[in-house]
This record gives sequence, C-alpha cells and structure tokens, in this order.
Amino acid sequence: MTPRPTRYRRGIALPVLLFVILLGGGLALGLGSAGTPIRADRSQQTSKTLAAARAALIGRAVNDDNRPGSLPCPDLVTDNAGLSNLPGDGKADLLTRNRCPSQLGRLPWITLATPRAVDMANEVLWYVVAPGLRDDDSAIPVNSDTPTGLSLNGEPEIAALLITAAAPRPGQSRPSQNAGDYLEGRLNGTAPYDYQTTTDTGETISAITRNQLFAAVEQRVAHSIRHCLGAHARQSGTFPWPAPLAASDRQGREGARFGRIPLTQPSAGIARRIVATAAAITTQADHLRAASPTEQAAALADLADGASWAANLLDQLGRISAETQALADSASGLLNKLQSLVEAAAANDRIARSEGESIRAGADSALLTVDRLAEAFLRYGLDFHQDGTGTRQSLLAAQTSLQQQAEVFARLDTANPRPVQRDLVAPARAVGAASADCNRLTHEISQLAGELTTQTKERLLLAQGLQTTIDGRDGAIAALDEWQRKPSPENRLRADQAIAASLDGSNRLATGLDTLATLPGDEAGTAWPMVWASRHCAFISDETGWWQVNRWAELIFYQASDPLDPSRKTLQIGGRPSQSLIVVSAGGKLAHQQRPGGRIADYLEAGNADPSRDGEARNPIARFDYPAGAGNDQLAY
Repeated sequence: MTPRPTRYRRGIALPVLLFVILLGGGLALGLGSAGTPIRADRSQQTSKTLAAARAALIGRAVNDDNRPGSLPCPDLVTDNAGLSNLPGDGKADLLTRNRCPSQLGRLPWITLATPRAVDMANEVLWYVVAPGLRDDDSAIPVNSDTPTGLSLNGEPEIAALLITAAAPRPGQSRPSQNAGDYLEGRLNGTAPYDYQTTTDTGETISAITRNQLFAAVEQRVAHSIRHCLGAHARQSGTFPWPAPLAASDRQGREGARFGRIPLTQPSAGIARRIVATAAAITTQADHLRAASPTEQAAALADLADGASWAANLLDQLGRISAETQALADSASGLLNKLQSLVEAAAANDRIARSEGESIRAGADSALLTVDRLAEAFLRYGLDFHQDGTGTRQSLLAAQTSLQQQAEVFARLDTANPRPVQRDLVAPARAVGAASADCNRLTHEISQLAGELTTQTKERLLLAQGLQTTIDGRDGAIAALDEWQRKPSPENRLRADQAIAASLDGSNRLATGLDTLATLPGDEAGTAWPMVWASRHCAFISDETGWWQVNRWAELIFYQASDPLDPSRKTLQIGGRPSQSLIVVSAGGKLAHQQRPGGRIADYLEAGNADPSRDGEARNPIARFDYPAGAGNDQLAY
C-alpha cells in the first residue's frame, strides 16, 4: 500500500530531525568512538539501528537541493589527508572519474550529519549505494524513473543496502577496512551490481528500494510545486493554466483543469501584464508603509514576491524582444539579398532561367523568415506602435503582398512554355518592390525591438536590485529579523533604513514599469513564456537547478478547481475537506505503463488515472485516490 501523505516543510534538517525522533524512542546508536550502545534486545536493537540509518539516507535524499534522490558514496577508499578524507572517518569517499571508488563501504555518518550508527560490536554499519543514484552530475537525471543499477539476490531497483556483520568467522581479522573480514555476502560483478547473500550468512540486511526512497522524495517535490503554485496564486490572483497531455510542448491551455507545469500561457496583452505588475508592487509598498512592527515581516515578504514577479516578467520580455530583433535582422538580411538578386537580374531587361531560379529560391527563404517573425508576434502578443500604426498588422500586410508577387513570378517562371525573358522583368521588379516594402518594416521592427530590449534591461536591474534590498543577505527582512531578535535603537534604525530603501526601490520600479508599458503594445498572445509571480517558484525557471536537469517536469501533475478563482474548493480526496489545488507526483514506471506516454494511465494509477484527465482535460473528475490501490502516486494538497 502507498503510505499516507506527510507534510514536508523545506528548511528542516530532516536527517537530524529523524535521528532525534528515533533516539527519543530508545534507539540503539553509537555515541561516538568512546561510547557504547544502549542496552537492548539484540534483534530489536539491530532493527532500530538499521531503521535510523534508513531514515538518515532517505532524509538526505529528500533534502538534497542539487539532485533530490541522490545518495552519498560509502566510506572505504579515499585516503587523502590534505582533503581531510580518510578511510573509516565517517565521511563519504570522493568521486573518482564521476564514480564512487567503491559501491560498498561504511555508512558515511558524518556526511549524513547523524550520530555514529554502529552494530552490537560497536562497528559502523556497512552500506552499499546504487551507482545510478550517486551524487554527481554524471548520474542525472535522478528521478523516480532512474534505473538504480543495484539489486539484491536478483531483485532489481534497489537504492541502497544497510548491513550489520555477523560474528567473526575463521580467517576474518577485525578491526579492518576490508569488507571481506566482516561480510559473507558479496557484491558481484560490474554494473548492474548484484549483492548476493549466502544461506548461512548471519548478516542482517536492510534494503531501501527505489520506490521507498522516491516516495519521500516525490513528496518533497510535490509540496515544493504546491507551495509555488499557491504563492503564485496569492500574487497574481490565478493559478496558471495547466499544460494538458494534449499539449506536447507543455503549452498552458486556457480552459484546461489538469496537466503538467506549463512552459507558456495565453496572454491578454503585454502592456496589461506590465501595468498589473506595477500596480501590485505599488499596493504592496502601501501595505508596508501602513504595517505595524509585527506586520512588517509579512509585508516585506509580499513585496519581495512582487519584485520577483517583476523580475521574471522583465526577464521573459527581454528574451522575447531580443528574439524578435534577431528574427527581424535575419528577415531583413534575406530581403536585402532578394532585392539585390532582382536588381541584378532586371538590369539587363531580361530574366534568364538561372536568375529566375535564384529569385524564386530567394523569395522562399525570405518569406520563411518573415513568417517566423509574424508567428513570434502572434505567439507573444507583441506589437509596436509608430505614428499610430501598429507593426503587427503592417507586417502581415507586407508579408501577404510579397507572397502574392512571389507566387505570380513563380507561375510565370515555371510555365511551359515559359514567357520570353523580357516579359518576366516586370513581375520580378514587383517582387523586388514588395521585398523592399517588407524590408523597411523588418528594419523598423528590429530598431523598436532593440529599444525595448534596452529599456527592459534597465527595469530588470531595478527589479533585481529591489529583490536584493528586501531579501538579500543584508536586506530589509534580515535587518528586521535582527531587530526583533535583539531589540536596540541601533538595530531599529538599521531596520527602518532598510525598509525605507525597499520603499524607494519599489517606487522606482513601479514608475519604470508604467513607462515601459507604452513600448510593446497590448495585443493578445497565444503562448507567452510562463512568468512566475513568486520567488518560491524560482527553482522551476533555474536552467541548471534540480527541477530542470533531473526532468521532474514530466512526472508532476496538478489540478485546480478553477484556475481563475483559487478560492474555489471542489477537489476531493477520500473523506478529507475539499481542496482548491492538488499536486500529484507519478512514481516510478510500473510494468503496464509506457513512458513517455500520451495517456494519464501511463503515469498515474487507480482513480487518479481517470480518462477524463487525458487530452485537453477541460472537465476532469474532481476525485483523487490516496492511497491509489497498488499504485505509487504521491499527493500534495
């Protein structure tokens, strides 16, 4: 059965916390090199020791902010005094060529930040790590579907083994760093590794399966996403539209209720988004001005989210304007080339067959790039207004004109019989004239996009500066916290100054956003890059962070009662209160599932895999199952 959900709060040192809990229950753990185990029944004591070590490894995997789910190397081989890493010192071995120097060794209890876990003979536990879950970039992606490369007596997908040795046998010499002096079982062969036990081994082995390890890790991931979505809704007033399974490019679809974390969203207009962000920052600054000392911390946190929202919006707008400028420059270059071809060919008042082929090919290339530019305008809702005329419609008109003239020339040039060469000069010059008109417009778009890029960068610096002023190491939140912990006139003055700096920064940012809103136009767009409205979602956008590099996006789904109304609660889990939002993490692939897959049954199980969540998922059922029968889904709500 899948375990019941547990609430996960980031920032807790989970391995240490689990050890404290277990110690409070009378756990038998080593108390250091000079300590002795707590007196207890041998089998019970061994079970508790192994359980504590399991908890430490799982907790460490959960709390890893680089590769959630990864595990440290055993302590056995590394012998480097300069790096303070020696055999038997409780520290994980250093990787050798991106691999653990040994898959089997002692439990690295210092690396795990736990007490020294020993068996009844006061020997540190032995530990086998799965090579597929090693804590190194070469192991990525590390997620619920990662093959571990370790098995126990042929049973696959083992994440780790914890082993207590039996009493010494003839030929074994202890103490020793040689596993053969303690363990009768053996780690056989090369990857995939298989730990084999004998019938009379005497060892006690505790296996952590991949599903057991990732059940906890998936809870961490799911709750991180839920926290992000909730914070985004509090800032923006809406949940983002999910990317349903029908959207192969993870495009958020208006009307969808269930799907993955989206990469894009439909947009009502860039200018409106900029103005709304500026208004939110102004409102948050007003709340901070009016806040009592006990309310200032919360008001600063809201303003920090507003600064993050603005920074994310400006970052995406800067990327879009730079992309638009590059597309316009590319189109302009090809249109220039087309003009030159026409001018050179028509100079002799005749169009040879080879010249006709060059003009046709040049027109095709130019139109293809102009079409990409037009698609970007439609996708992003971008427009520029010069002298009351929008470039979006002008570009479409120029594109249509060039397309028509190019088609006329192509029909004549490829006709059988082909017109005499001088009869093709006028159609060719018409292509050149349409190309010149389109070129003037693409050049203008490039200049306007370049201006928008420059203006956006200036505002982005304001937003990033405000973030640092509020939430930086020496920012207003830290200063206010210091004053609350150590009340003094000096600390109060520093906090007041930091808050005043935050208010000044917010005013400059809001003003800068309002003036920027006049540049890009306000047309609807089909797929604006996702802009997260809270700093709690920063991990999603981090291209080098754990979310993206470990490909969690394929395994996490969510459903909202109503994305436009985050307060509405209609989603059901058993007899629990109704929820507005539920995040589901798909566990490792089961035998009947195909990944990547086009059906939700390829990821979720039982009622969670209801077919109403396939396709566009506009009317999915409101019920979720937890536990999900024989499934391995993890829910956060």
